[in-house]
Amino acid sequence: MAKVLLMINKKRGYKSSRKAKSDDEGTTIDGMEVAKLIYDNDLTPGEYVYNLLTNGKKHIPDFYRSDLQSELDKIWSFQRQFNVEVLTDILKEEIRSKSKKQTWAILQKPFGLIGVKRETKGAEQKKENFQWRTKALSERLSLEELAIVLQEINNSINSS
Repeated sequence: MAKVLLMINKKRGYKSSRKAKSDDEGTTIDGMEVAKLIYDNDLTPGEYVYNLLTNGKKHIPDFYRSDLQSELDKIWSFQRQFNVEVLTDILKEEIRSKSKKQTWAILQKPFGLIGVKRETKGAEQKKENFQWRTKALSERLSLEELAIVLQEINNSINSS
């Protein structure tokens, strides 16, 4: 009897973690669906999440590492036109796949960062971070804002 129970236990199913946690998040969460939506609408993960947060959604989906890397590359190349001497290919390779703290430490000297205290907190700060990620594709950011954007994207890449 014990052998039978062990065999049944070994072959049993599992509870899926792909189900949404509330009605606000929809019925299922599918990374491929989100990736297709981003691709079809020519969005970056930062733009997509900023749109979600602006529309009152609270859940942030997981993104493919390649989508996040593509966003970092787009932001880097756009911001490079304003900061050619700072945003070098060598620096980009140095920060590749680093954590939040490591990215800040690497960028601190070339960017001349002093670590200004931010006024926003919690959900407001999260929304501001994604707003900066969206703005980084179309307008010049200060080096402090750009460092935060690169830090956030790099941390997402590192944890994906």
